[in-house]
Amino acid sequence: MKFARSKNPDDVLAEKNLWQIYLASLGIPDSIFNWIVAVLAGVVAGGFAFIQNGEKILEAIQDLANLGFNSAVSLLGFLIAGFTIFAASASPSLLQLMLRKRHKKTQLIYLKYNFFTIVRVFIYFLAFAMFQLCIIAFGKKEGVFQSWATIFEVSEDVRMKLVQATFIMSVMFWAFVMMQLKSFVFNVYHFAMTMIKAGQIEHAAKNEAP
Repeated sequence: MKFARSKNPDDVLAEKNLWQIYLASLGIPDSIFNWIVAVLAGVVAGGFAFIQNGEKILEAIQDLANLGFNSAVSLLGFLIAGFTIFAASASPSLLQLMLRKRHKKTQLIYLKYNFFTIVRVFIYFLAFAMFQLCIIAFGKKEGVFQSWATIFEVSEDVRMKLVQATFIMSVMFWAFVMMQLKSFVFNVYHFAMTMIKAGQIEHAAKNEAP
């Protein structure tokens, strides 16, 4: 079955891919605490990177990348499976009620507000897995990165700074997605409470009906 395209943001089928969902979700503020933890992790990583030699940093980057990719793929599978079961068990009438209510701050319909906050975590984990995969594929010793650096005659000083920056970014990304995992648990809880609240509203409306 084909659905007509719609530019109406209230249309549940308005977003056609993950990128559009991510853009639409940007109106929902992210947790400041998550970003603070990521920045603090970056500061600690920066201190480590500037006192260690390049060999040890490269080893640390590869270790983080291997662990990060495997962890992200495994966690993503569990998260998607759990969320699918949870969403499928939701009452259609309650979901319809959430379609008619708006979140005050974002003005998104509640259904999209709840789903966006959860799906955005999946997007972060996908981006994290791709970032770590790129490090595994290109960042090995005597690998593609070093080959390009040799071809373009990149100085050792610039190479070192790139390695340090990659290590800092990797640690920050690690800290950020771990905080997003925390947010995911809360968002699922919030979604469940929203459905309960919607059920109360629906029940009250039925009782008030003549």
